[in-house]
Amino acid sequence: MDSMLILVLATLGATGAFGGLAGHFLYGGVWGWAATKNVMLGICAALMVPLFLNTISSTLIQEILNSKTAFESSKYLILIGFCLIASISAQKFIRLMSASVIKELEEIKEKAEDAQAKANSALDAAESSMEPEAGPLNAEEKVKFSGLDDTTKMVLIHLLDGPYTMRSASGLAQELKLEVRMVGDALSVLENMSFVRRGLNAKQQKRWYLTASGKKGAMELKKTPAEDPA
Repeated sequence: MDSMLILVLATLGATGAFGGLAGHFLYGGVWGWAATKNVMLGICAALMVPLFLNTISSTLIQEILNSKTAFESSKYLILIGFCLIASISAQKFIRLMSASVIKELEEIKEKAEDAQAKANSALDAAESSMEPEAGPLNAEEKVKFSGLDDTTKMVLIHLLDGPYTMRSASGLAQELKLEVRMVGDALSVLENMSFVRRGLNAKQQKRWYLTASGKKGAMELKKTPAEDPA
């Protein structure tokens, strides 16, 4: 292991123990286990200082490691100061860092989920713009389509012929002059049959679109248009 890294680790441990003991003197407490606990917490807090420096984008540790000897750099004294401050108030520092890391992890998770949602939406848009497979419906698809009511057929065909690729239930209802509830029920049926899916448009709004199977089915249904429901 690099000698400078060993020196830094030793510094973290030593200043953590010293700071923990100083904290015990500062805040009071009985000797014995209480003092041992404060020393251990001080060491833990000091070892978290590099993580703290990283969260504030400080290059202090890297600058020390890159120097020929620690004593050539005044940065080493700054590191000792950071470790002492952290270890003297070890419990508060550890709680603060734990909360900060958890918050950062949650933000990373949210960003990852948002990126995944955008990626899925991009794939959804690509799929919805693809031409359906050539040829008639297969036997399984014909069985599924045979059970569709007229309203559901109308919604399916309008998703293919409408002015937009991705649609809202309210927009479809307005154009078809149907109740939004009826259109919503029809979309739910089609979603369960994997003929439509729900994704995000460019404005991050949830919208319905046809799958490749749904497109093929809609084109087949157009050969025998659905009648308007009574």
